Amino acid sequence: MQCRAARELLDLGNPLEIAKTAVAEDRELRIVAMGSSSTQGYGTTNPQYAYPAQLKMKLEAAMPGIKIHVWNKGVGGQDAAEMVDRMKTDVKPEHAHIVIWQVGTNSAIRRDPLTKFAEKLRAGIDIGHSLGANFVMMNLQYVPAVVALPDEEEYARVMAEVAK
Repeated sequence: MQCRAARELLDLGNPLEIAKTAVAEDRELRIVAMGSSSTQGYGTTNPQYAYPAQLKMKLEAAMPGIKIHVWNKGVGGQDAAEMVDRMKTDVKPEHAHIVIWQVGTNSAIRRDPLTKFAEKLRAGIDIGHSLGANFVMMNLQYVPAVVALPDEEEYARVMAEVAK
């Protein structure tokens, strides 16, 4: 079963020029998936079912002749601050064209102050850009522990504002 998203939800608001150039000139695409447990593959029966492995498989099918690399840098339980702390060491060696950062769930569950959360998001984006990568932020997961929070929508709002 596949999840089908409405076309208007697929617009990233970012043309991914670095990635486009790499594909056109080098016939290669390097992606680093940063995140916590769901990126890592928690809850799947096999690591190949985690979204980074699925993304690699789908891109290889959609882009024959292009060398696709997807590194899974998910570490379960980490919040935005912890991911920022390891971003340079986990992203830089791979010379990524795209960094996908799934973030926010653990910060929301831990009730990190929104100002601190926004500050860490900005720091992570700055690091990603300094490494020469297109940067894509993926919303926090809408799991029961997050949906039940009284300020869950505020975390999503902060992410949307910072991502602009």
